[in-house]
Order: sequence, then structure tokens, then C-alpha cells
Amino acid sequence: MNLSNAGFLEVLHGPDKETDRPVDQKVEPIKADFLDFTTKMQSPDFILPKAVIYNKTVLLSAMEDIKARFAVVINTLDLNRTCMAFELPGYGYFTRWEAIYFVIYHSQRHSHQLRNISQKLKNTAGTIDLRQ
Repeated sequence: MNLSNAGFLEVLHGPDKETDRPVDQKVEPIKADFLDFTTKMQSPDFILPKAVIYNKTVLLSAMEDIKARFAVVINTLDLNRTCMAFELPGYGYFTRWEAIYFVIYHSQRHSHQLRNISQKLKNTAGTIDLRQ
């Protein structure tokens, strides 16, 4: 999630242009897609995390930094402009407004997945011998 969200910060600060459509036109489709937890999605290869052991403290600190940087974007940049640095497959170019909502719904989706994983681990902890 940090990789994607940090990448969107770059997009938000990248080249932009005047928007010729409603600035929030793609917000509802993004919400419908990302909060439909029955649909399985595959991340593109360039955004997949490396198979290494991660430090929870470092990840949480990075997440807080990203969140603070998004607050700066929201408070300082023109959210009505279309970001031209990256075209998201299936969606096209986002306005800054839509990109911020993408990050929100994407983060909610990952949080939901993490809660499910945590619950499954709790439910199976007594049945799995972790010593093997």
C-alpha cells in the first residue's frame, strides 16, 4: 500500500492540465470497484512488494509520512486539475480529486484484507503447529 500511495504522491506533483469533465466523475466507479470485496484484483508487477522481512515500525512511520504529504497536497494544490504523469489502466487519467479518493478507497480495501487475514490467523492459530 505504501508503494502505491507514495507513487500517487509523485503523480499528484507531476505534470497536469485543465480538466474538461466533472472533476469527480470517476470517484463513484473507483469506490464501487475497490470497496467490492467479492472482486479479486491483481496488482501490476511494478507495485508488488519485495519478498523480504519488513520492519513494522518503519512501515508505520512511512505511512504517517505519506499521510502528512497527502494533507499538504489537499491543502495546497489545485485538486481540479488532471494529473498527466500516469494513466491508470481501466480508468485513464485522474484529476487530483479522483487520485486522492483512489488512495482512500485503495487503502480501505487493503485494511479490509488485513483484517480478514488477521481474523483467519486467529481462527487457525490453535490448529497450526508453528514449530515445524
